[in-house]
Amino acid sequence: MKKRKLYTVALLFISIAAFAQKEENNALNREMIIEKDFTPIVRDASKINILPGVETPSIRKTSILYSDWAVPVTTPSVLQILPAAVYDTGSPFYRKRGYADLSLGNYLNASASVGYRILDNEKNRLNFWYQHLSTHGKVKYLGTDDKVKQKRNDNLLHVGYKHRFNNLIWTLNGDYRFNAFNYYGREYLPFLGDVVDAPIVDKNEMQQIQQFSISTGFGSPREQDRELYYLLSVGYHRYSNRLGLYYGEKGNNENHIDTRFKLLAPVTANQRIGIDGSMDNLIFDNRNSADYRNLDQNNFTMITLNPYYSLDKDRLKFRLGAVANVSFNDGTIVRFAPDIRINWEFTEHFFLYSSILGGKELNTFAFLSKDNIYVDPSTLPYNSYTPADWTIGLKSNVLNCFTFDLFGGVKYTQDALFDYRYLGMKFDVESGDIIKTVDWMTRPVVNYANLDAFAWNVGARVKYKLDDILNASLEWKHEIRKADMYGGGKNVVKTNRPTDALNAQVEVKVLPQLALHANYFMGLGRGTILSFNTFAGTGLELLPYVPTVNETGKLSDIHDLGVGAVYQINDAVHLRVRFDNILNRKYDIYYGMPAQGFHFMAGVGVNF
Repeated sequence: MKKRKLYTVALLFISIAAFAQKEENNALNREMIIEKDFTPIVRDASKINILPGVETPSIRKTSILYSDWAVPVTTPSVLQILPAAVYDTGSPFYRKRGYADLSLGNYLNASASVGYRILDNEKNRLNFWYQHLSTHGKVKYLGTDDKVKQKRNDNLLHVGYKHRFNNLIWTLNGDYRFNAFNYYGREYLPFLGDVVDAPIVDKNEMQQIQQFSISTGFGSPREQDRELYYLLSVGYHRYSNRLGLYYGEKGNNENHIDTRFKLLAPVTANQRIGIDGSMDNLIFDNRNSADYRNLDQNNFTMITLNPYYSLDKDRLKFRLGAVANVSFNDGTIVRFAPDIRINWEFTEHFFLYSSILGGKELNTFAFLSKDNIYVDPSTLPYNSYTPADWTIGLKSNVLNCFTFDLFGGVKYTQDALFDYRYLGMKFDVESGDIIKTVDWMTRPVVNYANLDAFAWNVGARVKYKLDDILNASLEWKHEIRKADMYGGGKNVVKTNRPTDALNAQVEVKVLPQLALHANYFMGLGRGTILSFNTFAGTGLELLPYVPTVNETGKLSDIHDLGVGAVYQINDAVHLRVRFDNILNRKYDIYYGMPAQGFHFMAGVGVNF
């Protein structure tokens, strides 16, 4: 399985080809949402890709469905701002046509959203929604008494239209995002001993990220599996930043044109053949010369074809296919990977599932900044290629109120991404001695190194639900990643991703109008790569972009406990409050980037 999380999910600012998955308890064929390829999720960097989707194997390319109003709405579970700020885009409007909400808290945290369905009939659906997340509070660096303001002002607007003809559905979507924030992280200087020049860093200078997307598509209604299904979409998505890595350096522009198609035809009552296809064109403006890909041009194109055969019987669901990635001006021309999935109910209510997936993943600015807004604004890593990602699991829903899932897997990826902090140094060419650090030349960003990596994981998930009174879940995952960092064989590499991650959630309705909820997240075994680039001579001439010093450090464990409540005054109005990190644990999201301590938010929501 590819490591998308998907900036969750899905690629930012792709409105039409969005692949938001709809789980089925005993099915491999997942329904995908096409209305929302613009995936507005800002996840906690410490929680990226640590909790598996284990209802069924995580599947990227499957059947596509035009969804009904998968748009945000006031919900009790989305109140945290930073670092675990989440745009909630998966809830329906319920019976109302519109909604609005506002929440405020300490650290000057704020969250607001509004949405309305302008048209809502059998032929036409037109809606818009807007969401805002911001913070402007001081956080304390670990190990010092120094404090710094963490600033952020993130805004997202979506407009979507869908028209249904007799045998055709047409969609048109537009999205715009403006995200302003400061690079508040601490430099690496404390690790280097003697420092000649103190850093000259303006922590108040704001980076500005602007993204917009427009896309359109048409396809046949998916009403009967025995009929031919088709889909075609095209979109244009632009990502631009104002500031580059070095002080005084301008930002970069990324233009992404994506084209998607899908054909699915019946063979018999329970057998089908299909093909998914895509073409991604990446065009960059003002690309910085420090880009280490060292290609003749920075622009590239990738074509992906995914033919497959699927079988859907009562107790067995099977898919056999392959993925071919054809790249132009991006390294190896042709890459192949398997697409094999099986879900077998070998006895009643017990399911054995497995998948072997793979393919190439585009590490674009938009994709990387979904999970980490502090990514290096000037330099992109190589794109990643996974020859095989094998997952196997056992799931049961033998009791209506209780389900469990045990899983494990192994994965090999070429040019996998490992986060590290950047530091430039100036050194004497003859002696090799460090003359002085030049940390003041760069912003405290997070870079990504490309390493060939092998990973394995095991985990479990249990869920319990008692009517609408109690809903509880517990998830745990243990993951080890090994890579060749030092040229001496594979070594375990720890980054901000925990080796062991535990997530527990519980929601209790104590009164018809009052619901209480709590969650606990634990992340153990986190680390950081301290990798320094070098500059030669007094001219600061940039050497080839390879780490000359590799060290590892430890990041603090995460123990994040939160509680909250929602009180429904009536059909239209509710009040809510939430307290997070109530243990007031101190930890870094990435090295030198502290998370907020104890924080709370309270607000009101209205449906109309």
